Amino acid sequence: AAAPSSALAARVQEAATLVVRADEAYAARETGLARSLLEEASALGLPDAARAEVRWRLARTLKELADEEKAAGQAGGSDGARKAAKQREKSLMLESLGAAREAVDLDGDQFGAHKWYAIALSITSAYDGVRAAIEQSFTVREHFEAAVRLAPADATSRHLLGLWFYEVAGLSWATRKVAAALFATPPTGSHAEALAHFEAAEALSPGFYLKNQV
Repeated sequence: AAAPSSALAARVQEAATLVVRADEAYAARETGLARSLLEEASALGLPDAARAEVRWRLARTLKELADEEKAAGQAGGSDGARKAAKQREKSLMLESLGAAREAVDLDGDQFGAHKWYAIALSITSAYDGVRAAIEQSFTVREHFEAAVRLAPADATSRHLLGLWFYEVAGLSWATRKVAAALFATPPTGSHAEALAHFEAAEALSPGFYLKNQV
């Protein structure tokens, strides 16, 4: 293959610098800045793998911004303010889903793309009701499993896969009936499977996530 042009190499280097700055901003909880930096990097003409690195990070940042809107909506205020915060939260999560899906399509070998696509899909599928959430649950699990396979040392991906099994194991009778009506083989999971993943996550990074110890 021909060597990349100097202009392309410069864009890739610029994107890499922006990604480092965005990671620092995200770690410092400066999510608005992280978003701006990643959107700037997204505007560069990048090869698929480099663009995927940018897009899954943008999905991660948008999810954090959605969480901030959710917290704002729960903090009180007028009904109108809470409704507006809920709408902004939903809009951010749908944008997160789109960015993560693009990252997976661009480069299926990046664990972060699968991880954040699964997270965003799990949240947004619930917007359309129980049936949609059940229909997407198989895809959610597949992408968490892909993240674990690609990054076996990432404790968070392992924890999230365990959480999938935990939530499926705890489905109500009514939800199970809906799932059985929709699928010949509905999603199944046990608390034992969930615990195995939780313990694996804890072994990878002891104390990394307080909820993992519940």
